[in-house]
Amino acid sequence: MTAIVLSIGTAVWYYANGATSVISNNYYDGVMTLLEELTERFEVIHVYLTDNTTLHAYVLNYGPSNITVDAYASVENQTYSSDIQNPVNISSGEYEYLNVTLGASSGQEISIKIHSRRQNNAYKTYFAP
Repeated sequence: MTAIVLSIGTAVWYYANGATSVISNNYYDGVMTLLEELTERFEVIHVYLTDNTTLHAYVLNYGPSNITVDAYASVENQTYSSDIQNPVNISSGEYEYLNVTLGASSGQEISIKIHSRRQNNAYKTYFAP
């Protein structure tokens, strides 16, 4: 009888130990992902337009985490984007530029949104020359 109780107790202990290990690992991974999202810092430092068709936006990553970003530009009611299939990776402390092909007339307001894959955004407004 004692052997049966000990074997059942041991089986329950191993099952509970494995389950709590998986739960704690998932919790830790979730917290670390959230921490990277919270410490993500980037901004648009320079914008220019060539031939009113290509918008160039320089993005500075001044946070401790590497980031992956896409660019969006809105002119009136039309939204344009960079190549979503090939997002730009920016290392911590570095800057990169993103290109958006669009159609803009002189004097039009262009709203720029840089969107990270961790759901953070940076905004800039630019007027076409």
